[in-house]
Amino acid sequence: MHISENIRTFAAEIYNIIPMKRIYFLIPIILLTAACSTKTQEVASPNGQCQVHFRLGEQGNPQFCVVQFNDTIIHWSGLGFKTAEQDLTEGFEITETKKIGHSSTWETVWGEERLIADHHNELTVKLAHHSGIQMHLVFRVFDDGIAFRYVFPEQEAKQLTITDEVTEYRFTADHEAWSIPWRTEYYEGIWTKAPLSEKQDTLCSPITIELKNGGYALMHEAALYDYPAQNLYIKDGAMCTYLTPWLEDGKEIPVKAYEPVPFSSPWRFVILADDLRQMTASRIMLNLNEPCQIEDPSWIKPMKFIGIWWGMHMKSMTWEQGPIHGATTVNMERYMRFAKAHGIEAVLAEGWNKGWETWEHFSFTEPYDDWDMDYLSRLSKDLGVQIIGHNETGGNAIDYEEQLEAAYAYHQQHGIHAIKTGYVSPIIRTLDGLQRNKGQSGVRHYRKVIETAAKYQIAIDNHEPVMPTGLQRTYPNLMTQEGVRGQEWNAWSQDGGNPCNHVTILPFTRIMAGPVDFTPGVFAFENPSMPGTRA
Repeated sequence: MHISENIRTFAAEIYNIIPMKRIYFLIPIILLTAACSTKTQEVASPNGQCQVHFRLGEQGNPQFCVVQFNDTIIHWSGLGFKTAEQDLTEGFEITETKKIGHSSTWETVWGEERLIADHHNELTVKLAHHSGIQMHLVFRVFDDGIAFRYVFPEQEAKQLTITDEVTEYRFTADHEAWSIPWRTEYYEGIWTKAPLSEKQDTLCSPITIELKNGGYALMHEAALYDYPAQNLYIKDGAMCTYLTPWLEDGKEIPVKAYEPVPFSSPWRFVILADDLRQMTASRIMLNLNEPCQIEDPSWIKPMKFIGIWWGMHMKSMTWEQGPIHGATTVNMERYMRFAKAHGIEAVLAEGWNKGWETWEHFSFTEPYDDWDMDYLSRLSKDLGVQIIGHNETGGNAIDYEEQLEAAYAYHQQHGIHAIKTGYVSPIIRTLDGLQRNKGQSGVRHYRKVIETAAKYQIAIDNHEPVMPTGLQRTYPNLMTQEGVRGQEWNAWSQDGGNPCNHVTILPFTRIMAGPVDFTPGVFAFENPSMPGTRA
């Protein structure tokens, strides 16, 4: 990095007058000053080892950089938006800054640990654009990483039409990254590693980065409520943000989000860790989400389950009613009694409801003739084995929304408190027409499902989801999600199924975004086209 002659002279003078043992504390401060400029706003983590620096460039363009252990990890990187109303990437001035510290501990409803500590320092930079638009940047710095979000307070402007989010990350080295392309259907891809400079695709997050200094970084987002999911691509040495776009007539349009003002964006965060154990132990994403919104979540309990589903992939059963229908009363009772005998808490049944013949309209309150919901409901209570409902939509999200209240009331009436949802379609039909599941309209739909399910004390296992962002803290009835290349690929994939190292990579990539419904094992494997082991 460049160090001015004044700084060199100052460093030489310090060296001459201060004992050598103190030099080690001063030189990093001098280097930090050179790297991040003296005209910056700064906030450090509680232990002081991680810092975020903010400044406005010559054009009033917001920028930030990240320093850890006196090393610049992310050099000056741009922030802002392009909107149909104004270019919000420059033309700002700082009107106010505020710093606060935060230290608390909160109790989880379920998860890997009961108590989670939230210790961070926060810097809010209030900016005024020359057009009059106000935009705040809120930075939080934890001992193990950083986060920031955009906040547009109540003001004269009442809506922004976002065409691009110009958030970038200029890493100071060409690190290697684990990722999958953003167009991977349902996120069901094989994670691959390559230097950032060689990543030609636009990537979905999370992205796990192996730093050249031996540490790790994880990039993702938190608290995605009413906004498109983020994706990232490399351009001119920077990792740039690409928001999932809106569609019209099935084609992408320049608009990424329609946001009423006031609004807050999701948090963007970067975990920084010495090793993989520290990375997986980070709770930054959960801490960035809002506290639990369910007044009494005591009914929400994690559990193991088996299910009627693998037979469909092996072609020994069908989802629709017929000679080899899988979800029959007889089969379900057999599975439930097996679960009872082996200490398994629940049984999933796919294909119990009408609609599988055409995949155009599913009814979530009408069983097939060979499924006796009343009898199985009583049996469930007698055995103490829960039924997990299955609500496949075929990607017809608007049809599902129209049935939500009736469907969840029906399940609750029959003692069912967990539902696996599905959206087997790369483009789903929402209230806003055909949209990607991780576009703004899809994100809104998934949130409505979670909130409505909570009203009926129903937990959700969401398949073909938008990538998780920690919403299970706010809505702990969101128990798990798919969004991963799962075990069913071993039944029919033409590429040979999942490689052996697939499950060893997932804990440090996809699972960093949150719980995953993967199906860990197949115990009887008689697929002649794909030899393998039983585990």
